[in-house]
Amino acid sequence: MARFHFEPDMAGIREILHSDAVQAELDSIATGLCGTANAMAADHGSTRSWNTVPAYDHHMVQGRFTSIATVHTVSAQGRRDQSQFHTLNAINH
Repeated sequence: MARFHFEPDMAGIREILHSDAVQAELDSIATGLCGTANAMAADHGSTRSWNTVPAYDHHMVQGRFTSIATVHTVSAQGRRDQSQFHTLNAINH
């Protein structure tokens, strides 16, 4: 049996994860999930017509070896919607 040692190219991995194509895809996915969450909040009656702040928003974080896009609540209506209806859990499953 042959033995070998695999050494990953961490600089290459970092370059791929920080590339514009990966960032654009992550942003696209997060934007879609955010839109779905805001639509569900509106269906639940958690948003008010006078309130211009959306219930949910998204942002992206680049780590040393990772890139993460998250959707989170940004208003009291979003926090109430998440607490009562578990909207973010629903769109992730």
